[in-house]
Amino acid sequence: MQKLSSESLSSLKPWIRHIPLVGCISLFVIHFAQIWKYAVNIPAWDDWTLIHKNHPAALSWQWLFEQANEHRTATTKLFVWLQYQFNYWDLRTHQIISFLIYGLFLILLTRFAKKFAPQVPTWTTLSFLTFFL
Repeated sequence: MQKLSSESLSSLKPWIRHIPLVGCISLFVIHFAQIWKYAVNIPAWDDWTLIHKNHPAALSWQWLFEQANEHRTATTKLFVWLQYQFNYWDLRTHQIISFLIYGLFLILLTRFAKKFAPQVPTWTTLSFLTFFL
């Protein structure tokens, strides 16, 4: 087996640190493509509870803050109500937008980690981020 020379190894060093970033972006794009291809406009699981009793057409405090299982989903319900006003709550669009918001959350999480632990290399943070994807 041929050994890499020090010149070729030093030329690879700038590119090696980008591998975790490319991996994270690739995983995000693969998941996004799956959602884009297979998402349908049919409610599933807890989505059915959001559309009972003329909701999300009407916005009320009771509906917004009522308990769903063991937690309250006010932000999700507000998001659903806004989408209902724009496109009658197309669930395919809802899933696509939700995944894009999740991607923004991952970017903010990475920036937060870098800000509060600057000594940790970026590749380490990005390698951990792959578990979220």
